[in-house]
Amino acid sequence: MEEELERLEGLESLANQVHTDCTSVESDLEDLEAKLSDFETNSTAVSPEEAVSVSKDIRGQLEALQELLSQQAPRIEQLKEGHYHNSEEVDKRWVEL
Repeated sequence: MEEELERLEGLESLANQVHTDCTSVESDLEDLEAKLSDFETNSTAVSPEEAVSVSKDIRGQLEALQELLSQQAPRIEQLKEGHYHNSEEVDKRWVEL
């Protein structure tokens, strides 16, 4: 019984970690969306050099978010294999991101 409790607590901890990372990615994506919208609004007043700089910055941020999301795949697989009760919901959220 104690082993099962430890296993379930481990799965819950893993699910919380995935949830925290997904929430962080969602927030960062919203920030990037606002940054793009602002940039689009002011694009006529932006120099080509600044446009390149902003583009590189956004690309770097997107690559970092993609890396964080790709790190979730094995964690989600662990949740599925461990028969975590919300593994399908966690997987769905991850896929949507």
